[in-house]
Amino acid sequence: MEAVIRKRKCVEEGIRTEAHQDGEEEMIYSNYFDLGMIMDYWGPERLNHHTEATTALFGARECARLILQEGLDNGIARHKLHGKRC
Repeated sequence: MEAVIRKRKCVEEGIRTEAHQDGEEEMIYSNYFDLGMIMDYWGPERLNHHTEATTALFGARECARLILQEGLDNGIARHKLHGKRC
């Protein structure tokens, strides 16, 4: 999975070194959806030049945790049930 993510990697000029190479596919233009950039930030390199949307990242992590705990099908069924009652 990481190899697929790294195909779209792009390290910006201000923090780029000669060791950084762009991926072979088009870069991701949104910080919110660039999983490779998030992996670099939380990995050993700590590569970032600006403040991330930390609450959005923790929210995404919590969503993933709940999906794993509840199960995707159960979560979808719960949303359908409560959506009908609104």
